[in-house]
Amino acid sequence: MDTESLGRAVVRVYLNVEGLPMSAATAFFDATSRAGQAMDLALRLRRHGRLSYEQVQLYASMSGLRESDLRLWCLPALVKAGLIDTTSREGQIIEIEERVGVAAPVLDQAAEVWEGFGPSMTERCALASSDHLAYAPMAESDHRAMLEVEGYDEPIQTRALKALGGVNILRRERSIALGEDVLYSPYVWGTEAVDIAEFMKQLPVNERTMLAQLSRAAAERPGSAVDALAANERLVRGAQKVGLVDNATVQTTRGVARGFAFSPALERMLKGGATDVAHERKLFVAHILYGHRYASAGLGRIRDPLLLVRRLIERGEVGPATSIANEYPLLESRGIVSVETGTGGRGMLKLVKKDVARDSLELLRQALDGSEHGGGEEGTKGLWVPGTFRSPERTRRALPELEPGVEAEVLNSAVEELREATARALRREVV
Repeated sequence: MDTESLGRAVVRVYLNVEGLPMSAATAFFDATSRAGQAMDLALRLRRHGRLSYEQVQLYASMSGLRESDLRLWCLPALVKAGLIDTTSREGQIIEIEERVGVAAPVLDQAAEVWEGFGPSMTERCALASSDHLAYAPMAESDHRAMLEVEGYDEPIQTRALKALGGVNILRRERSIALGEDVLYSPYVWGTEAVDIAEFMKQLPVNERTMLAQLSRAAAERPGSAVDALAANERLVRGAQKVGLVDNATVQTTRGVARGFAFSPALERMLKGGATDVAHERKLFVAHILYGHRYASAGLGRIRDPLLLVRRLIERGEVGPATSIANEYPLLESRGIVSVETGTGGRGMLKLVKKDVARDSLELLRQALDGSEHGGGEEGTKGLWVPGTFRSPERTRRALPELEPGVEAEVLNSAVEELREATARALRREVV
């Protein structure tokens, strides 16, 4: 497996394992879980340049990393792989300079971080298997033959396949025609996926036509509202479950949730080798579209999303606006934007990851198709922000979620601390 494919497999497996209850199956993916957590932090730091240790610690808390894990293995792993440099004083790290995606593409760096954790041969086999599962469902004998060619013997294959099944990355279905099981991934859609084919085959012709239209809509208009894709709710749920459509869910602090549909092939639509394996673009697009379609005027409804994003890209910031200063953008916690609060309680929204906004602008154009956005500078006056975001992996797993108000309160507190830490860093204050 080349390093790009390995890096993508690391992040994909991590996103499916992350959040699951601890078990023998999740413990199996030790190197993958550590590398995934480290890359989660690295992607939040990307494009920020120099950060104080306090800022990094706050970003780490938002990605679920304990401070001891940050110091003991996460930062050393990122340094070793060349993603960051650190400055220390009296044995304590005081500043970090990020180099994420500089010396090598992000996915290559993810593979290097993973290698640094010394994965076992069985975990290597599991990631190789997950990569095969992602792109082509195949007979178990053929799947095992590919792993054997790559140097994994039968006992290792069996342990790896059991672990993948334990975290629901692998599913098997008996084929009467082949006389054996067909293995495939339920989380990554391939054009010949057995589950999709069989799901569609058992439907009446008109419903199969509706599913094809639904899939086309998600590809042609990324960010389409899930509840508007089809009248048949069962079909939409089925399409999400089998991976025909990726559902990114935005949830407000009041507990109202909206799903936005994207094609599983979104990454192949991006240009210049960009990757959305961590869902930054889905988050950005869903965030802006929710603020445009569903937020009330009193909460800073986005009247013209294209104008707002263009202003962010061209000027690097939008505002000032009270809504920006008073809300706690989820985008801040992912390091995509930052907020600078000025006098009078008004804030400026500053763009950090220009590439995410630039790619998202094209996706927004496709989503709006010239029919939903208004005009004028009002599009930049306010910015509604959601409380939580569920990735397609979590949406499919349907894990129990925290109470929206509680989760939002924790996030709000962490983001506010991050803003204060950023301000201190700009003033060259070291605590």
